[in-house]
Amino acid sequence: MATAFAEAELFAALPAVGPSPVEQDLALSVAALASALFPSHDHSSVEGKALVITAPTPGEGASTICNLLSRRLAQDPTIRVFKAKSSDLERCCTADPSRLAEVVSQPSLTEPWSFAPDAFCSFEAPGPWSRQKAFREHLIRALRQQFDCVLIDCEPLGTSHALVNLASIADGVMLVVSAGHSSQSQVAQAKQAIETLGGKLEGCCFNRLAKSPLQRITKLWGRN
Repeated sequence: MATAFAEAELFAALPAVGPSPVEQDLALSVAALASALFPSHDHSSVEGKALVITAPTPGEGASTICNLLSRRLAQDPTIRVFKAKSSDLERCCTADPSRLAEVVSQPSLTEPWSFAPDAFCSFEAPGPWSRQKAFREHLIRALRQQFDCVLIDCEPLGTSHALVNLASIADGVMLVVSAGHSSQSQVAQAKQAIETLGGKLEGCCFNRLAKSPLQRITKLWGRN
């Protein structure tokens, strides 16, 4: 299978009598990816794990993978999952843990948490995220203190400076690479850029592989 389902297409395609083998394999793939990236959950841990999901170039499917992964993790009622775009972090006006707890919301018990509209401020000049490294560090730490899994959907490398401000303060970075999209040199350059920025490369999620659906989004590269 050469193409992956977009999130809306996936759930719209579910038949009334139950999922097809393709959807079942995709669900298994997402579950395997979740287990690989978050192999265990220690409820006694003070802080959770913040993972940045990005891609070498646009159109790789990083946002779709981030959405599916966050929803899969959120199905466990014992795990608090937070998902945000990197642009949401740039607009957030507070890194105060007590204030932050008031500006996040959860649509339902089986959905990840996210920023509520009143978390955002309109800045005529660059906001505190862009101007202050300490603000970025405090915001990510505050999220890790309140949530077990923090997933950040980051713009592709080369299209923005988002990863520059995230790589070194997140716990890890995962690349999403679509089969037949980015070249090997582009992937290698992305890997080098992440490491140069001080990020920890968790692995590479190969998307839309023309193989078994179970291999499409679970093969991790770069992990020990």
